[in-house]
Amino acid sequence: MSDREVVFLSGVRSAIADFGGSLKDIAPTDLGGIVVAEAVKRSGVKSEDVGHCVIGNVTHTDRRDMYMSRVAALKGGLSEATPSLTVNRLCGSGLQAIVSAAQLLLLNDCDLAVLWWSRIYVSCTLLGTNSSFW
Repeated sequence: MSDREVVFLSGVRSAIADFGGSLKDIAPTDLGGIVVAEAVKRSGVKSEDVGHCVIGNVTHTDRRDMYMSRVAALKGGLSEATPSLTVNRLCGSGLQAIVSAAQLLLLNDCDLAVLWWSRIYVSCTLLGTNSSFW
């Protein structure tokens, strides 16, 4: 049993838009970078002190989404030395991101972790086609 306690130091909510709406031209990794940077800023910690970045993602809409946590971590100002993990458990991706980050902290793998979860449907294709609607 760990003597460590997991606490949230800050919270940031990203924008919400309709399918094909105002966010359709913003890559999920760009939005993730903004959220990571703002969460670190609000927490008052130094970005170089963050020991891990965990991001849960449901639907890949861009080729960079497979590495969403890594791309968002770098865009958010985290160090190149900061490990990153992208998890996909469909509707459970957000909860899995929390669990995975908490495990990293409780197992003493890091002292600070950034986590975010993404459900980007605003620009995904439907029915497996390559067509778009705008």
